[in-house]
Amino acid sequence: MRQIDKRYLREFLPAMAAYVIVMLMIWPKVDSVDIPVLKIAAALAPMLPLAFAAWAFIRRVVASDELEKQMHLMALSIAVCVVGMACMALGFLASAKILSFPGSLFTWVLPALIGVYGVAMWLTSRRYGNPGFP
Repeated sequence: MRQIDKRYLREFLPAMAAYVIVMLMIWPKVDSVDIPVLKIAAALAPMLPLAFAAWAFIRRVVASDELEKQMHLMALSIAVCVVGMACMALGFLASAKILSFPGSLFTWVLPALIGVYGVAMWLTSRRYGNPGFP
């Protein structure tokens, strides 16, 4: 494993572990908090570990070579277009009162982007002859 990949995992995995802990320990208690400032802090608590995970990803992309950067750009472009179009379609359906969504649906946008990015990156890496991309 390359040094860049080791650094990424060293930064990303603890951030995601902290995210899981926050989601298991703090997030379920948001509804029971009555003080507005504390409620906002509890509701946004998962954002801190996600910011560290995003920072690890950004550092990984910046440290990549040119081919890897090209692959990241292609995968991110695909992910943004697919998820963006799905969100727009759902938004139009909700605006036309055909479907109704809870506000918590927005919490799935980032996981959807990450999931579609992962698939697109895998497909892109195969295109460039790297079928072993994790």
